[in-house]
Amino acid sequence: MILTKQEILALEEAGKLEEAYQSIVMALSSHLFSPSEEAELKEIMHRVMDKMPIKEKNMSVSQAFHHIIHDEEAIAGLMVLENTNLRHYSNDIQRCFDEGVSPLANAMLLQLCVEQQLIDTFIYHHPDGVKCELIPATLTPLLDSDVINEGLVMIHEYFSDDNPSLMQLIIHQFMMDMSLKYPIETDESEYDTIVLESIKTTFFALGDEAGWDEFVAHYPKVRQNIVN
Repeated sequence: MILTKQEILALEEAGKLEEAYQSIVMALSSHLFSPSEEAELKEIMHRVMDKMPIKEKNMSVSQAFHHIIHDEEAIAGLMVLENTNLRHYSNDIQRCFDEGVSPLANAMLLQLCVEQQLIDTFIYHHPDGVKCELIPATLTPLLDSDVINEGLVMIHEYFSDDNPSLMQLIIHQFMMDMSLKYPIETDESEYDTIVLESIKTTFFALGDEAGWDEFVAHYPKVRQNIVN
Protein backbone atom coordinates (compact mmCIF):
# COMPACT_ATOMS: atom_id res chain seq x y z
CA MET A 1 0.00 0.00 0.00
CA ILE A 2 1.29 3.47 -0.93
CA LEU A 3 1.23 5.79 2.09
CA THR A 4 0.56 9.51 1.98
CA LYS A 5 3.18 12.04 3.01
CA GLN A 6 1.27 12.63 6.25
CA GLU A 7 1.28 8.91 7.08
CA ILE A 8 5.02 8.72 6.40
CA LEU A 9 5.62 11.73 8.66
CA ALA A 10 3.62 9.97 11.37
CA LEU A 11 5.91 6.93 11.09
CA GLU A 12 8.94 9.21 11.41
CA GLU A 13 7.42 10.92 14.46
CA ALA A 14 6.76 7.51 16.04
CA GLY A 15 10.41 6.54 15.54
CA LYS A 16 9.56 3.84 13.00
CA LEU A 17 12.42 4.92 10.78
CA GLU A 18 12.95 1.75 8.75
CA GLU A 19 9.23 1.54 8.02
CA ALA A 20 9.17 5.23 7.05
CA TYR A 21 12.20 4.74 4.79
CA GLN A 22 10.66 1.75 3.00
CA SER A 23 7.35 3.60 2.63
CA ILE A 24 9.13 6.52 0.96
CA VAL A 25 10.90 4.15 -1.45
CA MET A 26 7.53 2.62 -2.37
CA ALA A 27 5.94 6.05 -2.76
CA LEU A 28 8.71 7.30 -5.05
CA SER A 29 8.57 4.09 -7.09
CA SER A 30 4.80 4.46 -7.63
CA HIS A 31 5.26 7.59 -9.80
CA LEU A 32 1.90 8.90 -8.57
CA PHE A 33 3.31 12.02 -6.92
CA SER A 34 3.98 15.40 -8.49
CA PRO A 35 7.60 16.59 -8.89
CA SER A 36 7.19 18.98 -5.94
CA GLU A 37 5.80 16.19 -3.75
CA GLU A 38 8.65 13.90 -4.82
CA ALA A 39 11.13 16.58 -3.77
CA GLU A 40 9.46 16.76 -0.35
CA LEU A 41 9.56 12.96 0.00
CA LYS A 42 13.26 12.96 -0.84
CA GLU A 43 13.87 15.59 1.85
CA ILE A 44 12.03 13.40 4.35
CA MET A 45 14.06 10.38 3.20
CA HIS A 46 17.35 12.18 3.80
CA ARG A 47 16.15 13.28 7.24
CA VAL A 48 15.03 9.75 8.12
CA MET A 49 18.34 8.31 6.94
CA ASP A 50 20.23 10.79 9.12
CA LYS A 51 18.30 9.53 12.15
CA MET A 52 18.85 5.85 11.39
CA PRO A 53 21.71 3.89 12.97
CA ILE A 54 24.89 3.92 10.88
CA LYS A 55 24.58 0.25 9.98
CA GLU A 56 21.11 0.86 8.55
CA LYS A 57 21.49 4.17 6.76
CA ASN A 58 24.71 3.85 4.80
CA MET A 59 24.46 2.73 1.20
CA SER A 60 27.71 2.38 -0.68
CA VAL A 61 28.04 3.17 -4.37
CA SER A 62 28.40 -0.54 -5.15
CA GLN A 63 25.17 -1.22 -3.26
CA ALA A 64 23.49 1.59 -5.15
CA PHE A 65 24.37 0.00 -8.48
CA HIS A 66 23.21 -3.38 -7.13
CA HIS A 67 19.83 -1.93 -6.26
CA ILE A 68 19.47 -0.31 -9.67
CA ILE A 69 20.32 -3.55 -11.44
CA HIS A 70 17.83 -5.57 -9.41
CA ASP A 71 15.22 -2.81 -9.01
CA GLU A 72 15.02 -3.42 -5.28
CA GLU A 73 15.56 0.14 -4.08
CA ALA A 74 16.36 1.73 -7.42
CA ILE A 75 15.20 5.20 -6.35
CA ALA A 76 17.40 5.15 -3.24
CA GLY A 77 20.32 3.91 -5.35
CA LEU A 78 19.87 6.69 -7.88
CA MET A 79 19.80 9.26 -5.07
CA VAL A 80 23.23 8.00 -3.98
CA LEU A 81 24.55 8.25 -7.54
CA GLU A 82 23.24 11.83 -7.87
CA ASN A 83 26.07 12.81 -5.50
CA THR A 84 28.69 10.45 -6.97
CA ASN A 85 31.33 11.17 -9.61
CA LEU A 86 30.22 8.61 -12.18
CA ARG A 87 33.39 8.97 -14.27
CA HIS A 88 34.97 6.32 -12.07
CA TYR A 89 32.16 3.78 -12.54
CA SER A 90 31.85 3.18 -16.27
CA ASN A 91 31.88 -0.63 -15.89
CA ASP A 92 29.12 -0.49 -13.26
CA ILE A 93 27.04 1.80 -15.45
CA GLN A 94 27.40 -0.53 -18.41
CA ARG A 95 26.38 -3.46 -16.24
CA CYS A 96 23.20 -1.60 -15.29
CA PHE A 97 22.44 -0.98 -18.95
CA ASP A 98 23.12 -4.66 -19.73
CA GLU A 99 21.42 -6.31 -16.77
CA GLY A 100 19.09 -3.78 -15.13
CA VAL A 101 15.52 -5.01 -14.88
CA SER A 102 13.89 -1.55 -14.74
CA PRO A 103 13.90 0.44 -18.01
CA LEU A 104 12.93 3.57 -16.07
CA ALA A 105 15.81 3.20 -13.59
CA ASN A 106 18.25 2.77 -16.48
CA ALA A 107 16.72 5.77 -18.25
CA MET A 108 17.22 7.88 -15.12
CA LEU A 109 20.79 6.61 -14.81
CA LEU A 110 21.43 7.64 -18.41
CA GLN A 111 20.18 11.13 -17.55
CA LEU A 112 22.71 11.31 -14.71
CA CYS A 113 25.45 10.30 -17.16
CA VAL A 114 24.39 13.07 -19.55
CA GLU A 115 24.27 15.62 -16.73
CA GLN A 116 27.83 14.67 -15.73
CA GLN A 117 28.96 14.76 -19.38
CA LEU A 118 30.62 11.33 -19.32
CA ILE A 119 32.91 10.83 -22.31
CA ASP A 120 33.03 7.01 -22.32
CA THR A 121 31.11 5.03 -24.91
CA PHE A 122 28.23 2.90 -23.62
CA ILE A 123 25.85 0.41 -25.15
CA TYR A 124 22.40 1.43 -23.99
CA HIS A 125 19.57 -1.09 -24.26
CA HIS A 126 16.61 1.06 -25.20
CA PRO A 127 13.16 -0.03 -23.95
CA ASP A 128 12.07 -0.30 -27.60
CA GLY A 129 14.56 -3.14 -28.02
CA VAL A 130 17.18 -1.12 -29.87
CA LYS A 131 20.82 -1.12 -28.77
CA CYS A 132 22.30 2.37 -28.91
CA GLU A 133 26.02 3.06 -28.88
CA LEU A 134 26.34 6.47 -27.30
CA ILE A 135 28.59 8.94 -25.54
CA PRO A 136 26.57 10.82 -22.89
CA ALA A 137 28.60 14.01 -23.27
CA THR A 138 27.43 14.32 -26.88
CA LEU A 139 23.73 14.04 -26.07
CA THR A 140 21.34 16.94 -25.59
CA PRO A 141 19.89 16.83 -22.07
CA LEU A 142 16.28 15.72 -22.08
CA LEU A 143 15.05 18.95 -20.48
CA ASP A 144 16.62 20.97 -23.30
CA SER A 145 14.73 19.20 -26.10
CA ASP A 146 12.14 21.07 -28.18
CA VAL A 147 9.70 18.19 -27.79
CA ILE A 148 9.76 18.56 -24.00
CA ASN A 149 9.24 22.30 -24.18
CA GLU A 150 6.37 22.05 -26.67
CA GLY A 151 4.76 19.27 -24.65
CA LEU A 152 4.92 21.25 -21.40
CA VAL A 153 3.31 24.25 -23.09
CA MET A 154 0.47 22.02 -24.29
CA ILE A 155 -0.10 20.51 -20.82
CA HIS A 156 -0.16 23.97 -19.23
CA GLU A 157 -2.70 25.15 -21.79
CA TYR A 158 -5.00 22.26 -20.96
CA PHE A 159 -4.77 22.13 -17.16
CA SER A 160 -3.03 25.10 -15.50
CA ASP A 161 -6.25 27.06 -14.92
CA ASP A 162 -8.68 24.28 -13.97
CA ASN A 163 -6.60 21.62 -12.22
CA PRO A 164 -2.96 22.50 -11.41
CA SER A 165 -2.53 19.43 -9.16
CA LEU A 166 -3.56 17.10 -11.96
CA MET A 167 -1.31 19.08 -14.28
CA GLN A 168 1.71 18.28 -12.10
CA LEU A 169 0.92 14.56 -12.21
CA ILE A 170 0.55 14.69 -15.99
CA ILE A 171 3.84 16.57 -16.34
CA HIS A 172 5.52 13.87 -14.25
CA GLN A 173 4.02 11.11 -16.42
CA PHE A 174 5.03 12.97 -19.59
CA MET A 175 8.61 13.31 -18.35
CA MET A 176 8.74 9.58 -17.56
CA ASP A 177 7.33 8.71 -20.96
CA MET A 178 9.89 10.93 -22.66
CA SER A 179 12.70 9.47 -20.53
CA LEU A 180 11.82 6.02 -21.84
CA LYS A 181 11.98 7.30 -25.44
CA TYR A 182 15.33 9.09 -24.95
CA PRO A 183 17.85 9.25 -26.59
CA ILE A 184 16.02 8.14 -29.75
CA GLU A 185 14.93 11.37 -31.38
CA THR A 186 11.24 12.17 -31.33
CA ASP A 187 9.86 14.24 -34.16
CA GLU A 188 8.35 17.52 -32.96
CA SER A 189 5.18 16.69 -34.86
CA GLU A 190 4.66 13.74 -32.48
CA TYR A 191 4.78 15.65 -29.20
CA ASP A 192 1.01 16.20 -29.07
CA THR A 193 0.34 12.48 -29.40
CA ILE A 194 2.84 11.70 -26.63
CA VAL A 195 1.28 14.35 -24.39
CA LEU A 196 -2.20 12.99 -24.93
CA GLU A 197 -1.04 9.46 -24.19
CA SER A 198 0.50 10.75 -20.94
CA ILE A 199 -2.77 12.49 -20.05
CA LYS A 200 -4.72 9.29 -20.68
CA THR A 201 -2.26 7.21 -18.65
CA THR A 202 -2.55 9.62 -15.71
CA PHE A 203 -6.35 9.59 -15.69
CA PHE A 204 -6.41 5.78 -15.82
CA ALA A 205 -3.73 5.47 -13.09
CA LEU A 206 -5.97 7.59 -10.86
CA GLY A 207 -8.93 5.36 -11.68
CA ASP A 208 -10.67 8.32 -13.28
CA GLU A 209 -11.74 6.99 -16.67
CA ALA A 210 -14.75 9.30 -16.50
CA GLY A 211 -12.35 12.23 -16.20
CA TRP A 212 -10.58 11.09 -19.36
CA ASP A 213 -13.90 10.78 -21.20
CA GLU A 214 -14.82 14.28 -20.07
CA PHE A 215 -11.47 15.60 -21.25
CA VAL A 216 -11.89 13.97 -24.66
CA ALA A 217 -15.40 15.36 -24.95
CA HIS A 218 -14.14 18.83 -24.09
CA TYR A 219 -11.25 18.58 -26.53
CA PRO A 220 -12.71 16.54 -29.43
CA LYS A 221 -9.69 17.24 -31.61
CA VAL A 222 -7.64 14.83 -29.48
CA ARG A 223 -9.66 11.81 -30.59
CA GLN A 224 -7.67 11.41 -33.80
CA ASN A 225 -4.38 11.33 -31.93
CA ILE A 226 -5.13 8.59 -29.40
CA VAL A 227 -4.66 4.93 -30.08
CA ASN A 228 -7.40 3.07 -28.22
